[in-house]
Amino acid sequence: MIRNLWRLTIIVLSLSFAFATIDNAWQKLEQGEIQASLIAFKNSAENNDADAAFIYGMLLLEPSLKNYNPQKGRFWLQRAADEGNAKAAYNLAYLYLFEWAELENAQAQLQFYLTKAQRAGLVEASLFKLAYSLDHSAVLGSMTAEESIVEIKNAYQLAQIPLTHYYMGLLYLYADQLQTDIPYDLNQAAEHLEAAFNGGVLKAAFALKELYQKQSEESGANSKKQAFYEDFVDQHGYSLLY
Repeated sequence: MIRNLWRLTIIVLSLSFAFATIDNAWQKLEQGEIQASLIAFKNSAENNDADAAFIYGMLLLEPSLKNYNPQKGRFWLQRAADEGNAKAAYNLAYLYLFEWAELENAQAQLQFYLTKAQRAGLVEASLFKLAYSLDHSAVLGSMTAEESIVEIKNAYQLAQIPLTHYYMGLLYLYADQLQTDIPYDLNQAAEHLEAAFNGGVLKAAFALKELYQKQSEESGANSKKQAFYEDFVDQHGYSLLY
């Protein structure tokens, strides 16, 4: 379920596209006319609209929909990626790491599409290895602390989005334990981590809980924010990490 919601979130993020030819399809999707929107996206995708091919492929990969078809979904994502859609390439890399890891040549396909997304400048792709190498080092390889820091800085320069705010916040929070030119600064850490949390990166709650605990130890005051994040983490637990 969590991964299904994640996919739909990726579709929402694609609102930044220019919908010259798929605006009607998107409108139908927002109105809940799923079948009509699928037909409209498919028609645009067949006319070489890479954005429509991406969305159509993602919808076909959603198990809750009547037209769920992983093979066709993969085909349309690959077509979108081949036509230059970076989000399609990123999603293919993600799916080859998790959902399709048992398929033939899955590792080669993962690296191929991840490289495509990175070369297109998609910031999420530049953080892919950092996000998943700890649990999937056999596929992605491991990263040193120095390599991780460089990757975070480069990604943040590319785009100041919730995910890059999250990693920058971690650098400020743990700078006293790292060899980095970034100073240990709880205020800067809070600014970045709050931006990440408010932008939907809910796992930032763990770091914010620790941050406000540190601040309360230094000041002797138990802040409302500390209590909020303690309650939030206690309520949701490790489900926030997935």
